[in-house]
Amino acid sequence: MKTFACLLLIFLSCGCHRAHLRSASRAEVEKVSGTVYFDFDRWRFREDQKETMADTARILNQHRDVSVVLEGHTDPVGPKEYNLELGDRRARMVKGELVEEGVDPGRLVVISFGKTRLKEEGRTPEADRLNRRVELHVK
Repeated sequence: MKTFACLLLIFLSCGCHRAHLRSASRAEVEKVSGTVYFDFDRWRFREDQKETMADTARILNQHRDVSVVLEGHTDPVGPKEYNLELGDRRARMVKGELVEEGVDPGRLVVISFGKTRLKEEGRTPEADRLNRRVELHVK
């Protein structure tokens, strides 16, 4: 019995028991990394994105040790300065929604790339739609 107790103590003190939990919960946390899409020249996310936002908030509230970078992006239309501001507004809108759902604002970092990091090149309606986004990345 002493041997078992010693082994259990070693197992618990090394953190090995958490490795399985970390890998299981890490898969759920990876769902946070994703994209929220916006309409042209808008910083309020689309109605069809509300479920994504709710799921993200739920996961972040369950995993309070996780921080997220919110990257605002735009399509290539318009001046650089305007698009940097629009990307920032989009990322801040996502942050505001997550905070409203109970996520600590200190865990959310906002950055804007404007039109400097296009997801899709070219000026097609589909490319523009995919470029108007906020990407969420787990830190």
